[in-house]
Amino acid sequence: MALLALTVVALSAIAWYCAGRYRPGTAVLRWAETQIAFRSSWSPRYWAAAPLALAAVAGAWIIHPRRTAENARAYRRELHAITPPYRMTPRPATTTKLHR
Repeated sequence: MALLALTVVALSAIAWYCAGRYRPGTAVLRWAETQIAFRSSWSPRYWAAAPLALAAVAGAWIIHPRRTAENARAYRRELHAITPPYRMTPRPATTTKLHR
């Protein structure tokens, strides 16, 4: 019985180590983002990837609500940044008299 418990603990430790090194969540999310970006909405792969992407977004909102909201606001701010007005007439060149 003790040998079985030791084996289970060792196998679970190896599994957690491999999951940490491989990061299956990142790989699955990358696959889902690729399917959503490059597949037609008629594709079954698109509809298989959509719940995964929605779950990732929901998880980000649950785990880091403030940071996620701030990232969304910063993204919107970048898109709608106010640009300086365009001048049709160029500014006159300033002349400085450094040498006489």
